[in-house]
Amino acid sequence: MSRKRLFFLLTLLTTVAHAQWLNYPAPGTPRTSDGKPNLRAPAPRVAGGKPDLSGTWQVHATSLEGLAFQNCL
Repeated sequence: MSRKRLFFLLTLLTTVAHAQWLNYPAPGTPRTSDGKPNLRAPAPRVAGGKPDLSGTWQVHATSLEGLAFQNCL
């Protein structure tokens, strides 16, 4: 593959990947009065008083080939 085609392909892929999260409001995020996420808000708590991290982690068993295919390496 020529260098120009490779450069064009990589540029296109990075542009598309960046655009996927443009203006995506995550549901349940505490917001300030101007609508921006409140980064100083306390973490949600469960009944025992510990932080609720149930929706934070998304673990998928993936091989190295799968990571390379997903452009994670």
